[in-house]
Amino acid sequence: MLIVRWVDPTREPWHGVTVARDAHKFMSQLEEFVEYAIVSSQRRTADNGTMISASIRRGADGQLFSTLVADGPLDEQGEQLAREIEANLRESVGLPL
Repeated sequence: MLIVRWVDPTREPWHGVTVARDAHKFMSQLEEFVEYAIVSSQRRTADNGTMISASIRRGADGQLFSTLVADGPLDEQGEQLAREIEANLRESVGLPL
């Protein structure tokens, strides 16, 4: 079984089961889609240990957008670091800040 957890927290996880005995082809295609969708990404650890992940992604319509995720709480300094990471990534692909 494959479980997809979306970056958008409002979307429910998607569960899928392949009907073929060899899931290699499906997983190869899925990997291609993920690689196409993720243009650039960066991870940093805030002073309190919270991991911050920012990425530039390509939507189904081909448009680029950014995502920013922290796996725990951030203080003001951590929030500033997160904003800087996202701004640097957006600037690197020509997206407005």
